[in-house]
Amino acid sequence: MAEIQASFIPKKDIKRRSRGGSGFSVNIFLLIAVVIFLTAIFAALGVFLLEKKTEADIAQASAELEKEKDNFGLGAIQEFILASNRLQATDEIINNHINVSEVFRLLESDTLTEVVISNFSFRTEQDKVVITARGSAPTYEHVAVQSQTYGENNKIGDLILSDVDQSREGGVAFNISFSVDKTYLLAN
Repeated sequence: MAEIQASFIPKKDIKRRSRGGSGFSVNIFLLIAVVIFLTAIFAALGVFLLEKKTEADIAQASAELEKEKDNFGLGAIQEFILASNRLQATDEIINNHINVSEVFRLLESDTLTEVVISNFSFRTEQDKVVITARGSAPTYEHVAVQSQTYGENNKIGDLILSDVDQSREGGVAFNISFSVDKTYLLAN
């Protein structure tokens, strides 16, 4: 019979494998890959948690907005819109209001004391105001001087004297028409 070996200790030399430079580099690449993998997992987890928190914040803000909307009341919002529209219309009216008193100041400063202007009227056109009136003066010479005085004023344009004639009451009657730039007459 054969003899059974009771020892597990080998009797021959075991050749050791030599671990060269390639084993060390594999371990560094493995370590870098594990770090990158763990970083990606933590980043994905962070993005997921941030998304959930943002969704919760949006839901909470929406609920608060609905609550405040109910507290504020839709009727009040409509009243504020109506008031805003009225204020805008008022601003537009005020900004486009023609200050007729400026025309009277203009006529007062340039009208001769002997000349009387009456039957005053005006109409607005695109960028100017056209004024028409009836006038009377003692003589034709006064009418000519008055025409020249109005013509020298740079605020008066399109000056027309018409229907110059002797009046029944004595003196000379005439019609006058001229325009004034609208920006000069705005109430600003």
